[in-house]
Amino acid sequence: MASKRLLDFLLGVIVLLMAAPYISAAAATEDTHIPPGFELIRSENGVELYRKDYKGGNPDFVQVVNLRQGAKVVLLHGTISSTGTGKGAFGGDDPRFVSQPLKSYWQELNAEYDSAFCVSNGQFFYMKESPTRLPFSLKVNGKIISDGYDIKNFADQKLMLEIWDEYARIRPLTKGTLYT
Repeated sequence: MASKRLLDFLLGVIVLLMAAPYISAAAATEDTHIPPGFELIRSENGVELYRKDYKGGNPDFVQVVNLRQGAKVVLLHGTISSTGTGKGAFGGDDPRFVSQPLKSYWQELNAEYDSAFCVSNGQFFYMKESPTRLPFSLKVNGKIISDGYDIKNFADQKLMLEIWDEYARIRPLTKGTLYT
């Protein structure tokens, strides 16, 4: 029951992928490495979705987004119910986010973008609390939404995904990299 509730009410950051409306579609390029056993189930301009099924288990999915082909990643998050001012891992905010059904994010995306492709949960949550907090930092369009609350666990293993219009990169997450 708890896992169904989690699926029905994903909170926090939702990654929204959109196909590029005016770029011609291309099959997976030679530099795209899809894990073995995954099959292409949907493809639009600059975005591909792969699936791997398991006997008696839930499927896994891999999404490939080619920003150079004009695909776009849009970051949304749930409504902030309290800011948690100064309580974040790096001294910034540690806000609480209100539950919102995944379907609501999809409707929001479709209302703004005709070429919507999919929505994905892109964050972790502290489900023992409602509204919930994010353990890791979140920065959208240059604005820090949350420092996250967890600075101790995996301190030397935290990475930050940075997304621009035509490329993305991953680098270590520190207070310095988050705030610059």
